[in-house]
Amino acid sequence: MIAIPYVAPQIPEAEAARSQRLVTEMQNMVTQLTTAGQAPSNRASFLSPTSRARLEALGFRKSLISNAAFFTELVRVLRQGAFVEENQLMVGFTSEAFDSELYASAAIKAGLQRSHKGRCCFCESLIDPSSYGAVEHFRPKAGYTERGSTLFRPGYYTFAYDPTNLLYSCQLCNAFKANSFPVIGARYPNVTLAAESRILVFPYTDNPRNYIRFNPMNARAYEFDLVSRFYSDTQGLGPSQIENLLWQDPSNIPGQVDVNNNAITNPNVDQAFQAWLPTCTTPPCNADAAPFPFST
Repeated sequence: MIAIPYVAPQIPEAEAARSQRLVTEMQNMVTQLTTAGQAPSNRASFLSPTSRARLEALGFRKSLISNAAFFTELVRVLRQGAFVEENQLMVGFTSEAFDSELYASAAIKAGLQRSHKGRCCFCESLIDPSSYGAVEHFRPKAGYTERGSTLFRPGYYTFAYDPTNLLYSCQLCNAFKANSFPVIGARYPNVTLAAESRILVFPYTDNPRNYIRFNPMNARAYEFDLVSRFYSDTQGLGPSQIENLLWQDPSNIPGQVDVNNNAITNPNVDQAFQAWLPTCTTPPCNADAAPFPFST
């Protein structure tokens, strides 16, 4: 994974205006359904034919109404440091509610191919003309998963057509990343996007090398930011000193094994790392955070 410079695509005005109308309509419908869902009698209901007729009378498109999500689901969520089960109202849309001709238009796809140099944003594989290149939503449009299989709604539907939320991906990485978008703490829209503490690396604004590096001894990725924090906290080393230490002797990278699952890390390093880890309570050391992008 490499840093990718964001290049704004040349989107025709008509397409941009249409995208904005669709997002506005979705926002209005979410407001209507969320208000309706607060009534105790509606907390465990799907949209009834009467409710759908009311939405249509309010001017919402039939295609959007038919792809609306409105139901209550028992979910496992983190509350004050502990996981609890609770009923949660899910209001949002299925993937079919979004217009791929807009978020994956010829103009957007061409712009992504140029900025990504024809490569997948995640694995860096070259996507040639005979293979399948997908427009990937970094923040999932229809719903998101955190650390399990539950699809929470609404997703980041207001960014479904926002070019700054779109990446170019190969088919495999697109399927692997899917709807995963874990965060630490509050999630948008309860906080601003800037304040949202996402776990996944975003190549438009993050330098992936600050978070992920590969061990030359086993070709496996490891959490460079976590390892850097370890050496900074325990030995007071600076960034360049840590880089040199790990490159010159990869046995200083904690938790590493070979193809036969035999430890190749210096035992003293592993011992010190395990002793230090419980003392680190802020990112990248966080018990609720995924240990590595996409491994949720």
